Amino acid sequence: MAFVSSFLLFSSHNNHTSNLESFGPSLFLLQFNSVALTVYAAGLFMLLKVSRTKFERDVVTNADRIAEKSTVKTSKINSSTARSVHLPFKLAMTFALISGLRKIDIINAFCAALWEHAVGNAFSQLTTLTHVNLATGGPVFPLSEVKVHCTVSDLWLIIDSEVYDATSFAPDHPGGTIINKYAGKDCSDQFKAFHRPRVAGYLKKYRIGSLRPEDRAEPSAATVAYRDLRTKLWKDGHFKPNATYYYGRHAVWVFLILLSVVCVMRGPNFSVRVLLGGCSLGLGLQQAAFLAHDAAHNGVLEPAGKGSVNWLAWFLGSVVFGISISMWTEEHSMHHAITIRPREDPQFNYLPIWLIDKKELENEEVDGKGGYKMNPVVKFLVRLQHFHFLPLVIIVGRVNLHAISVVFELKRIFEQSKSPSSISASSFLGLLGMAVYWTWHGTLVSHLPTYLDIAIFSLCSHITAGFLHIQLLLSHMNVATHTEEEEDAMGFFKFQCQTSRNIKVEPYEDWFHGGLQYQIEHHLFPQLPRHQLIVVKPMVEEICSQHGVIYRDDTFTEALTGVLRNLKELAWAVVTLDQ
Repeated sequence: MAFVSSFLLFSSHNNHTSNLESFGPSLFLLQFNSVALTVYAAGLFMLLKVSRTKFERDVVTNADRIAEKSTVKTSKINSSTARSVHLPFKLAMTFALISGLRKIDIINAFCAALWEHAVGNAFSQLTTLTHVNLATGGPVFPLSEVKVHCTVSDLWLIIDSEVYDATSFAPDHPGGTIINKYAGKDCSDQFKAFHRPRVAGYLKKYRIGSLRPEDRAEPSAATVAYRDLRTKLWKDGHFKPNATYYYGRHAVWVFLILLSVVCVMRGPNFSVRVLLGGCSLGLGLQQAAFLAHDAAHNGVLEPAGKGSVNWLAWFLGSVVFGISISMWTEEHSMHHAITIRPREDPQFNYLPIWLIDKKELENEEVDGKGGYKMNPVVKFLVRLQHFHFLPLVIIVGRVNLHAISVVFELKRIFEQSKSPSSISASSFLGLLGMAVYWTWHGTLVSHLPTYLDIAIFSLCSHITAGFLHIQLLLSHMNVATHTEEEEDAMGFFKFQCQTSRNIKVEPYEDWFHGGLQYQIEHHLFPQLPRHQLIVVKPMVEEICSQHGVIYRDDTFTEALTGVLRNLKELAWAVVTLDQ
């Protein structure tokens, strides 16, 4: 405020007392002699009249130019705005300083009215037209404007009331297309749940402004408690992996797979060679998959850095377990963000085989009697879903993962081939890892003497590893499902608690469930190492208890019977459908 500073200094020099009791027109009551008043009034009026249109146009242009860029330079905004605003005042002040000051009440009143009408209105229009935040140096956007930028080609995000233009970054987002789900929305809790705190530093160059204060939603008490807990966990070091713990977990899967190799190569009879060998392999693969899951969530090792390959997750997931870790990462990230959202969660979208919630069907498909209008194939499969659920999960679960992994990797390479510059060695890592898996796995089973032995060995392996898939499904089936609008209304904490279930286990069973029995805590803190989930569990339970949030904690039997009962109820709705 160069004008105010100059005026106060000049008043002090002439032994006049300045009254600063309020910030308004009285602060700028200039005391001129009659000649100075005439020159000042005429000069100020003409300058405002002539420059007002240019003043507004220049500031709006500056703000629009800033909004189009991903990097906001605060000094540039402040300087350009200041130059436009101060122009009429500097010239008018020159007249005032030359003429001198004298206390004349009628002149004071005239100057105050002139300031209020001309200059005050100019500042009011500055804020209205440009949304410029003079404090932070960036535009201030209403929520309605942010919501408009909600497409892949025009993608804005809100994180902690700051607005970011992620359009150019979205195609290279390490987490995949999940970022598109938050276009035009606030994703503060999701961002902090899925990223290390240091990643926030990468956001600066994409910032384009702030959210208008009156549009900033007040978080619920449960959300505030959750955020405080998350801050405390980071501060207290709970996210730091325990190397000794994970060395032990690695030893388990290595031992089990080596045991399977020994059984196949040196087994004295069918029981050892096929039954024990197959079950050992299945358990070993299951344990390796648990570790791949932990590693992909950065719960085993600290992430190497931006754009780096997660080699441990790739080795355990692709080389040992035989799936595309890239496919799994993209699908699993989506699952964590929009857990069992009807028809959108890729890991819980099982139609036409299973119907897991009525919301999976479009509203127009529901008839007036409570049944569902579905094609004959869907009707047939869904009617029997409570019978074929367990067999398909145990036997077909792994086969399905292998199949969609190959399709995913081939499709990705085909799409990248359209732009040769985007193809790199990492594009083939998924296929390479799976090729290694099928090489060592095929070599192992080739040492079995008959095709019948191979079939029974593979069946034992699939059944044993299949318990992993049962665990995953029980964690999120027979719970409430929510639409996008419902998720936004309840907040991240409540949403994750309502769409997940914990499984009660004895301490000696912990290794078998791979930490997934603490599904609620895992979904609230995806990067938390497995050994910390049991530590955080009572803290989350306390928040839920204090704020009336559902917290499901069932035994394995309770969860399984509940899921089967729910599948039967949905199947019965189809059976009773009026043909």
